[in-house]
Amino acid sequence: LVSVMGALSSCAGGRRRRRPSRGVLVACLVALARCGEESSQRALRQRKVIVGDRSARVVRVASYDPRELRRAAARARNASTDGSVVVVTASRDYAPVLLNWLSAMERLGVRNWVVVCFDTYMRTLLEKRGATTSVTCWLGQWSKRERLRRIWTLRVEMLGDLVEAGFGVTLSDLDAIWLRDAHPYLGSADIVASRGSFPPWLSSTWGATACMGLIRFNVGSRRFVRRALKREVTENGDDQIAINLALDKDHVRWNAPNITYVGSTHTSTGVTRSGVTVALLPHTLFVRRCDLETHLDPARLVVSHCYTPKTVGAKRTSLATSGSWLLRDDWISVPPPTQLPGLAPRSGPQDPHPVFSAWLRSISTAPASTPR
Repeated sequence: LVSVMGALSSCAGGRRRRRPSRGVLVACLVALARCGEESSQRALRQRKVIVGDRSARVVRVASYDPRELRRAAARARNASTDGSVVVVTASRDYAPVLLNWLSAMERLGVRNWVVVCFDTYMRTLLEKRGATTSVTCWLGQWSKRERLRRIWTLRVEMLGDLVEAGFGVTLSDLDAIWLRDAHPYLGSADIVASRGSFPPWLSSTWGATACMGLIRFNVGSRRFVRRALKREVTENGDDQIAINLALDKDHVRWNAPNITYVGSTHTSTGVTRSGVTVALLPHTLFVRRCDLETHLDPARLVVSHCYTPKTVGAKRTSLATSGSWLLRDDWISVPPPTQLPGLAPRSGPQDPHPVFSAWLRSISTAPASTPR
């Protein structure tokens, strides 16, 4: 505002109303433009995420309100025992898959989740039934491939906001079904990930890679996320390529010369040149290739994330085949409860949305286990 007033004063030319020079006029216009841009940014309070190849000058934008994200995460953290939150994303097409995932979490009493909604339908569906930890992000209409690039880039940008704010953040795919509470396994390093085999050139070198379908970033990873991961995902448009390339460029050194993927029974650890610690969880407990793993013990399995094509129908079929589809067919017609039984106050994690939790239990075909 001060710069604008000064420029206007110069434009006026003093008491004699002299005609201002061309340089003064340009300075006046620049000051006004800057003021307008800053005011617009403050009014929107949105974070813009660049998606695409910088060298090709392809710039596309996704936006969200970072303050809304942090408020939702703060509410979700009240339900956590380790100060972390679990972040998932969903749009209207994936509503049944999301509710199935949430039903599995409710069965375990795990409620420290945040849902990033890509349309108003998804946000409205959750809030009308009592959910309090959902946020909205604008994506727009794109091809399937481009939409995935935008989602993957957005997840990393949101991850950076939350880690910088002091949250431990677990990113989970909706078909990564928690059969047991995974939190006790996720605090052993700055980055703790399930195992994958993509990208193949790093999998062939290391033996396995970090899978973004289930991965925890603890607060010790904030500098790595800010300086390395964000840059790689902006340039590559794929979060799993980004995390593994960032680790490779930071010269990660594993505790064994060749780690394994399928059949691994122990956690593999490593450390990067910048001091970031990394842990890859055993595939026999956090399974990805269900068709290849021969050492599965259902009584010990923690997360089942069987590989399937990225379509709603394929994921539902796979989950039903593995016995992980918990959602009733008539879930859309089940109203939320109007009254809840009186609950005695207790210490420890608190349910941020008891009405929504009760509704999840009513649309699930599986009995709830004892909450943790």
